[in-house]
Amino acid sequence: MNRLSTAEVRRFVPWLNPPPTPRPLALYRLTLLDGETYTLPPSMRELRVLSGVAGVRFGGHHHILIHGEKRTLAAGQGGSVISASGDVPLVIEIALDAASDEQQRMKRQFYQRMAERQQLIEVEDQSGKRW
Repeated sequence: MNRLSTAEVRRFVPWLNPPPTPRPLALYRLTLLDGETYTLPPSMRELRVLSGVAGVRFGGHHHILIHGEKRTLAAGQGGSVISASGDVPLVIEIALDAASDEQQRMKRQFYQRMAERQQLIEVEDQSGKRW
């Protein structure tokens, strides 16, 4: 009688395999005013509306999302455009794949902006100007 190895059993009985480890996500919060738009990064995995009303186009269909609503996207569904509408500013939170190029680019932009703000604060301090 032949015995099967553990690897062979797992190959033939897939429910014995452990689920894949989810990839870590990086969260970003964005604010848009009425009429402003933003192109969602292709590596985006989740979108949550924290306040306001959002118009989003996913896969050829237009969706309206309101405060508290969340959408999970399959890989490749990013790249859609989100727009703000109404008097209340739209605040959204997006979750990106932490290893994606878009996340690395956004992180570099964030640190660059923080460095520019720090330089501005130092210049204002040297000139005696206070905000």
